[in-house]
Amino acid sequence: MNRTAHRGRQMSDLAARVMKERQDALDRLAVLDRGSRLRDRGVLDADNTPFTDPVDEAREALARLELLSGREVLVGRLKTLARAREKVHEGTYGHCDQCGEPVPPARLRAMPEAIYCVSCASDLEAQRSRAARRSRRTAHDPEWPAGALVDTE
Repeated sequence: MNRTAHRGRQMSDLAARVMKERQDALDRLAVLDRGSRLRDRGVLDADNTPFTDPVDEAREALARLELLSGREVLVGRLKTLARAREKVHEGTYGHCDQCGEPVPPARLRAMPEAIYCVSCASDLEAQRSRAARRSRRTAHDPEWPAGALVDTE
């Protein structure tokens, strides 16, 4: 088998894996959502009396937070898988959305939803980290720009 045919078959296998990973993530999200509705209605681990134990309330709040965090991760992955699926249909799967260069096959095997090459993914992650740090800054942050809260009008 020549190199081009092998790469084509490899891309086809990876594209099928994108579809399977997407369905698996949708299934996990459905399970999480079913569980969260039960918990929100007080069906699971809930005491409907007005004198619930604060420890039980804290445990339930933590469980809800973990559930929401897990859901957020799944939704983010589904968005990336949806873009990878679009790329499969466009015929651009395996090429970076940012620079257009081929995404290394090893990266695609490890993360079939990868839509960026390693270099572009690193750059985007660094940008997101900087933006997140900026959004967390407050007037009490020692790195907050002097006079940032001064009204200039």
